[in-house]
Amino acid sequence: MHKRLMILCSIAINWLLMAIYCRIERKIDNKKFVRDETNKLKTDNSKIQNKIFFKSIYNWINAYIYGWVRYNTLLTGYIPSYRIRKLFYKYIFAMRISKKTVIFGGCEFRSPWNITIGNSTVSANCILDGRGRIIIENDVVLGSGVHIWTEEHNVNDSYFRVLKENLQAVLIKRHAWICSDATILPGVIVNEGAVLASRGCAVRDCDAFKIYGGVPAKFISERNTDLQYELTGKVSWHFM
Repeated sequence: MHKRLMILCSIAINWLLMAIYCRIERKIDNKKFVRDETNKLKTDNSKIQNKIFFKSIYNWINAYIYGWVRYNTLLTGYIPSYRIRKLFYKYIFAMRISKKTVIFGGCEFRSPWNITIGNSTVSANCILDGRGRIIIENDVVLGSGVHIWTEEHNVNDSYFRVLKENLQAVLIKRHAWICSDATILPGVIVNEGAVLASRGCAVRDCDAFKIYGGVPAKFISERNTDLQYELTGKVSWHFM
């Protein structure tokens, strides 16, 4: 009896600590996104040295904690109930999701606290990289295996770093449809009603009510502008 109680307490503490960590990281990331570069230049050298010292310690500790949280998000993706998964994503990993958000199994969310999803559907085995922020509005459908990236290395940088221009948010507007196995790269805006065809790779913005496909994705045809459907958030089965 005592062993079972200890196990349950350990699990509860683990969830609580992850929930606290995710919310702290969200605040840190929010400050990072809005930080004014000119303020850094006004900081004196002693303060810079102190910041570098504490930042190195934080980065060392954070590497372990972030990895543990990411491992748990991967495990959450295989819980055979979308309702239970949503509870974890929202209340433990601090994702901003609505009551009508549907997330199928096998998905991977990086920095889930920087991901916002409206009344939309995320199909199975998608990867959403929230490190640079992802905003998905209402009535959006992501097909199976969709990859959305907000951070990438600079291929021309001498040190192969992730520079400021390589860390950019992705915005997907209402009624957009991202078909199976499609990829969206950092900084792309998929406008209202746009479609990215299966296996397409969006490297630049997709205009409203237009269909794109290929690598890199190019304009294929127009889409009907009279889109009236609304996703209800209801599914045909509980376990998925």
